[in-house]
Amino acid sequence: MLFSAFHQKEIVSDDATIQELRKFEVEAPSSFILIRNSTAKFSLIIMALNSPWMVVFSSMFAVALLALGKISRMSLFQAAEKFVENIESNPDGCLQPA
Repeated sequence: MLFSAFHQKEIVSDDATIQELRKFEVEAPSSFILIRNSTAKFSLIIMALNSPWMVVFSSMFAVALLALGKISRMSLFQAAEKFVENIESNPDGCLQPA
């Protein structure tokens, strides 16, 4: 998060867009700039918090389903086997990028 807060790299390569961003920085009221910065900051925080919670709750849910007999281990193994069989490999033996 510190990296994103202090890093001043231009993400856009289009000159017109860069000019629009600079024009916004100069002409926009400070409240608009604050809203933009706060939105970006909070969206990064939400994404950072959402991922670990999703992993924890999904794991707990999967274990509960497994314990209740809603998921069989054999069906998981068969699904994994079908997934691996359907992955296309390139001639070099490496997997294709997604």
